[in-house]
Amino acid sequence: MPKPTTLVALSALLVDLAGGAPSEIKLIPAGSFRSARDARPVDVPAWVMDDAVAASVLSAHAALKGKFLLDYDHQTLRAEKNGQPAPAAGWGGRLEWRSGDGLYAVDMDWTPAALSAIAAKEYRYISPVFLYDKQSGAVTSVKMAALTNYPALDDLTDLAAAAALIYSTPQDDTMDKELLAALCAVLGLASTATVADITPALDLVKTQLTAPDGTVTALSAALAAKDQELVALSAQVAAAPDMSQFMPVAVVLSLQSQLAALSATSAEVDRDKLIADNIRKLPTPELQNWAAGQTLAVLSAYLEKAPEIVPRGMQTGGIAPVIDTGGAHLTADELAVCNAMGVDPDEFKLTKGAN
Repeated sequence: MPKPTTLVALSALLVDLAGGAPSEIKLIPAGSFRSARDARPVDVPAWVMDDAVAASVLSAHAALKGKFLLDYDHQTLRAEKNGQPAPAAGWGGRLEWRSGDGLYAVDMDWTPAALSAIAAKEYRYISPVFLYDKQSGAVTSVKMAALTNYPALDDLTDLAAAAALIYSTPQDDTMDKELLAALCAVLGLASTATVADITPALDLVKTQLTAPDGTVTALSAALAAKDQELVALSAQVAAAPDMSQFMPVAVVLSLQSQLAALSATSAEVDRDKLIADNIRKLPTPELQNWAAGQTLAVLSAYLEKAPEIVPRGMQTGGIAPVIDTGGAHLTADELAVCNAMGVDPDEFKLTKGAN
């Protein structure tokens, strides 16, 4: 994890250019140092630049492709705020550490305007912008420098903030993007949402979760309810089950099988009885076999509309004709009439004989 660092624009090193435009300039002194103009640093006893620190700074700088920038009065850091141009005063070819002396920018390439200003003594001092470790005070990198004449004491805080915006590390930038993406996902916003979009959404969530007095009562109540549900469920799981309320699976399966068999037998008995009661509607073996293979519902629906069929030669309804052994007898048609009218055949014979 990277160490916490802070940017500082140190306008108080007071490196006098002595009226000339040197090919090398001293940026950071060796050893422990503090600002000569104000109380900085306030979070560590002093800034530190030694052999080990310098090796790390030079290694980080060597990985950069661009040249070391010098501008005027740190205008590069102020440009976004004041809208003014930020011309370069010069470019350093490389950084060089001189043990016991300090860190230098060498092979300086000054612009004509800077050469003229330095020769005219319009600018006299160098002000570096560097990062340092907030725990040890060790310089971690030197970002740029500026020609200046007097420390901008009233603007030091803004200057450092501007430098922080320009020189934020890739890790910080990635962290910011990841944080914004996570917030967008939680709030249901598009991944392209900006800070301006996220802020009102966060305010709405805060309003929904908090009570008028500012306490997070809604969230607390919801969490408390969930806790109670978890306690109740845990108690149910932990409690021994009442076996009197349960039945073995084998017994249940056996009962289901027996019930299915009884249901099938009952249906078969009911179907056989229905066929026997409606035999005249099922007069042939083919119809009876068909009926035996139907469900009660299908068979009942069929029999409800099927006509009764009386076989030929059975007008007596299956009752053999009564034969009069005394010589007088009834014909089959006469017996059918007796059956239809509910008349006793013997009485009919007497009536017939009287006629």
